Amino acid sequence: MGKYKISTKEKNKIVETEFYYKQGSDSIKVSTAYRSGWVIATEQEILNDYNPKVGIDVRSLELEDHSFLDGRGDDIEFPDSLPEEEKDRLSDMYYESGTEGLEDEGWEHDDTEVWFVGELKIEKVGD
Repeated sequence: MGKYKISTKEKNKIVETEFYYKQGSDSIKVSTAYRSGWVIATEQEILNDYNPKVGIDVRSLELEDHSFLDGRGDDIEFPDSLPEEEKDRLSDMYYESGTEGLEDEGWEHDDTEVWFVGELKIEKVGD
């Protein structure tokens, strides 16, 4: 089993999405796009069927290390079921306090996905 450094060949092709859940509600999604980054994975076989148009959630790989650089702002997506006033209030809170503000309101971090989309650069970096 080897180690592989996986990165995107083009800039701005990495998106990290954190999901926050509150009892009785759908998820809030907080997404951050990154200019560049990489992961060190201990498997490559899962990439055999990789589709550059769809991409891959690199967190589905066995990872040893990662780095994502130059985050380009956050995008927050609320469930349609939330009233507009609540969306505005939570959005203001998020931009003032970050995810801690959501957690203080009872929203729990549930999952994180990191998607690499487009052509990938795969380098063997160790055994």
